[in-house]
Amino acid sequence: MPPRSEPSAAAERKIQARVEADRVRRAAAKPRSFGRGRSKTTTISPRQEVVILSVLANGLTPVEACRIAGVSLALVKKHRSHDPAFDQQWLEAYDTGVASLEHVAQQRALGGSDPLLMFLLKARKPAVYRERHALDITNHTMSTDDLARARALGHEALVDDEKSRALELVAAMFADVATARAAGVGYGDAAS
Repeated sequence: MPPRSEPSAAAERKIQARVEADRVRRAAAKPRSFGRGRSKTTTISPRQEVVILSVLANGLTPVEACRIAGVSLALVKKHRSHDPAFDQQWLEAYDTGVASLEHVAQQRALGGSDPLLMFLLKARKPAVYRERHALDITNHTMSTDDLARARALGHEALVDDEKSRALELVAAMFADVATARAAGVGYGDAAS
């Protein structure tokens, strides 16, 4: 699969054109006011919308976008819920930013970052690359039928011994998992 290219300048211009068209449309309308009479900013200007969308499209977080634009995330969330056009632009800018980050991650992974490469593979094909934890009790010698027969014959000590062995195996497995996690490896990756 060929590597994803960075978001094109055309995609950036498309977002900017939509933002500008909405800015003109909103300039004629009365700005909405959110809040409860506080002295904080209660509206988002068209310039702030452009800043927020540009920052998001460059891969920064929504919190960073709001900070740079000088508005709160809560205000932006309210604005998105009242303005479907801005909400759509937000989603497109966010997707563009994610594509930028994916491109950078892919380049770094292909450049030699094995943990990053593994992370990308797990994200794209979890059925193949996810970590699996399985319990394999190979020392089990009695079937459930054998245990039932032993109990019926009055051999409770044998049944209790078998249960104890199974519990010890389970406890050992959990200890192995905890040790592997503490060492920073997946359970299946630990040396046997």
